[in-house]
Amino acid sequence: MVSQHFGTIENVRQEGTGFGSSALKVNGCIFAMLTSRSEFVVELPRARVEALIRSGDGRAYDAGKGRPMKEWLVIRPDSVIEWVSIGQEALAFVAGQSRR
Repeated sequence: MVSQHFGTIENVRQEGTGFGSSALKVNGCIFAMLTSRSEFVVELPRARVEALIRSGDGRAYDAGKGRPMKEWLVIRPDSVIEWVSIGQEALAFVAGQSRR
């Protein structure tokens, strides 16, 4: 469902793998992905990630290197956050970063 929503947006592609996962990319940069463990992961500003961790809606993402990635968040399965809306937030963040 998430990939269907984003598939119609200019410069957004679902391609290849990101951290061993199916990834949504904007301008070639990953903004969201579904891991091999079916976890939905998004890239957001560090302060937003920290706030969502504090609220209990997510946890820090670790790409298997033993340390969390500061701008990446796993959305908890029991979170009230809607995947499409947090995906849109991630898309806006990464699209803004890729223009620099």
